[in-house]
Amino acid sequence: MPGWTRRAALAALASAAAQGARAAPVAGTALHEAAFGLRLGTLEDETAYWARFGYAVAAEGRLSALQSLVLYGLLSDVATRRLRHVSGAGAAVRLMAWTAPTGAGAGAAPLFAPGARFVASEAAQLSAIERHARAAGAVVLGPIEAALGAPTRPWIDRAPGVRRLVALDPLRRRVFSEVSDGETALPAAPPGTLPTGPVNHFGAAVGTLNEADFYADVLGFIRTAPTPQQDGAAFAQGLTVRQAAFRDAAGLTLTLAAVEFGAPKPVRAQPGDLGLSLFTVRTPDIAALRASALEAGARQVSPVLRNEFGEEAVGFFAPDGSAWQAVAG
Repeated sequence: MPGWTRRAALAALASAAAQGARAAPVAGTALHEAAFGLRLGTLEDETAYWARFGYAVAAEGRLSALQSLVLYGLLSDVATRRLRHVSGAGAAVRLMAWTAPTGAGAGAAPLFAPGARFVASEAAQLSAIERHARAAGAVVLGPIEAALGAPTRPWIDRAPGVRRLVALDPLRRRVFSEVSDGETALPAAPPGTLPTGPVNHFGAAVGTLNEADFYADVLGFIRTAPTPQQDGAAFAQGLTVRQAAFRDAAGLTLTLAAVEFGAPKPVRAQPGDLGLSLFTVRTPDIAALRASALEAGARQVSPVLRNEFGEEAVGFFAPDGSAWQAVAG
């Protein structure tokens, strides 16, 4: 057998063996939390901010600097709160107050700066949210409107559209969507809150979509097409953006976005940094997910440890460089 033929055959056998050894995705894994890094002493203020959007404290916890070093990779005490929307739906919010934050995070960097993230919610009073965001000094993009379909019988049928607003500030990166002339099933807003739904969409800007299969192969997410509410291309500001969209076992969604040419300067947003710095998933089999993540090329995969809330957890960086934590449950 010629040398090149033998090498090709061996490579094919090795590839087939690797494919056979690949761990299966863990069924039932779902998007769980968006985590925001804070400075110590600002936890109450940030809790009050999220209370305006219908979130309330559901759990509190703490890790020592040594515990944080093993789970998160930095030597800093952290005091954490988990907030849940009063409706009981959607994703939770995790507020992480570090005694020694490591960086500024993505801040108000462009929406598609590689390494940056955002979360999205539905809203019923986009104009009020816009006024608050501008008064707070946030970078505001939009509102931008898109049709959700043309009526067959104008003036008789509905002609729904969606208006979206991006608000970027040093601690929060949020997208709000308001459906007009359609049906938006928002929970009843408690007194003193803005009429918004829970976080129901996660977005991450990455350098390339070459590693996007990780989210299907390991987390078991289902590939979909971005809906008008999820599609961030309208805010690309002249850039060419490619996207990969996913839906989890609970119906929450994730979009990865990569700029083809002229991408903004990359940013670092990972545990220990300020602002939106970590996404978490909840999984019924933490050990299987850890093994699958390792097999698929995840980096800095921690042992199974107890997090701030006493839950079994694993921290890792996906092959695209995004920081994640898996929580048992």
